[in-house]
Amino acid sequence: MVYENKKITILVIDDEEVLRLNMRYFLEDSDYIVIEAENGEIGLQQIEKEDIDLVFCDLRMPGMDGLEVLKNIQKEYPELPVIMVSGVGRMSDVIEALRSGAWDYITKPIEDMTILNFSIEKALEKSRLLKDNLKYKKDLENRIERKDDKFKQILQSINHMVYKVYKDDKGDYIISLCEGKIATELGFSTDLVGGKKVVEIFSKDIFLSLQKKFENVFLNKEVKFEYEYEDKWYFAILTPYSFNSQGEVIEVIGSVSDVTKLKKVEQSLSQAAKMEAVGTLAGGIAHDFNNILSGILGYADLLLLEVDEESEIYESLEQIKKAGIRASELVRQILVFSRQNEEENKASKIQKIINEDINMMQGSLPSAVEIKSDIDENCSAVLISAVSIHQVVVNLCTNAFYAMKDNGGLLE
Repeated sequence: MVYENKKITILVIDDEEVLRLNMRYFLEDSDYIVIEAENGEIGLQQIEKEDIDLVFCDLRMPGMDGLEVLKNIQKEYPELPVIMVSGVGRMSDVIEALRSGAWDYITKPIEDMTILNFSIEKALEKSRLLKDNLKYKKDLENRIERKDDKFKQILQSINHMVYKVYKDDKGDYIISLCEGKIATELGFSTDLVGGKKVVEIFSKDIFLSLQKKFENVFLNKEVKFEYEYEDKWYFAILTPYSFNSQGEVIEVIGSVSDVTKLKKVEQSLSQAAKMEAVGTLAGGIAHDFNNILSGILGYADLLLLEVDEESEIYESLEQIKKAGIRASELVRQILVFSRQNEEENKASKIQKIINEDINMMQGSLPSAVEIKSDIDENCSAVLISAVSIHQVVVNLCTNAFYAMKDNGGLLE
């Protein structure tokens, strides 16, 4: 993988050799350069020696754990993307890692290695945006005093919004400059908002969220944040720009870039991770439930051998057995959905499989989604993998549901 005219170098820090090797083989197949480290100390040494573009780090390791490694990287290399790898059931640790500056997280065991590519692409795109913003900021710091038409043309040529804000004697935040393509798109150009108070431009809720950020940057702190505005997501940087003779900030400069596309990638990845976790949980529960059902059906069969077929007890036992068989069939469907019950190709009637999936989806989708089917029940058997057909139908139904989850609709 080429990034900024060079191949990407990824550092994998994990005390589990098997996981490191698996990640290495997969990433090298994806054309990345991979460096391994079996603990945090060696990992930090590799970062000092090598030109690392991204780090995968295990959250819990002997000696220096992942959080300590993350804090060291944040201190020395704040722009280096770090993706934490955490075992299932340690969400509190993951939350702490994200608060400490981790760019993303992946749970292990990693069932599907392709999720690594999504996480890497998302992190590198965010890193590129950060570098672009820093580049634009440095460039603008050298040019911001030029207020002629040529300078405005330069600002209009970049797909960003650049603005300056100062605080007046009454403590109000006043916009002195606002240029760039995004400024034009949102109606925030200097001609329209120059000289206006920030509180006059935005709604009360938006202003209150911005007010705290302006307070921090006027205390000589750089502020970075994301926000949603008019159905789009933006990444912003606020930086102290000019100072008075006492060293107090009197003017700040800001840069805004559109990260809507990146945000959609993050949401897709988050949804994929949730579905994977649900599948893993469902599979584990189904296995345990299957063991319980085996005992119920076994004892029911034994009692049926000892009870007179004409008695009421015999009929009740038959009903218990039928209910157990139906429950067992449901467990089989859950195992298929979680991909834990692999099957080889065999002659099957595909319409039966689809009907099973429809019955399962009807119980899981909201009532606002109506399901209708028109299936020819007379089709011949075909050589198929039932697991694969189940997965196809469930994926199609799930995708259709997400397309109409706000208002409901007909799934046919």
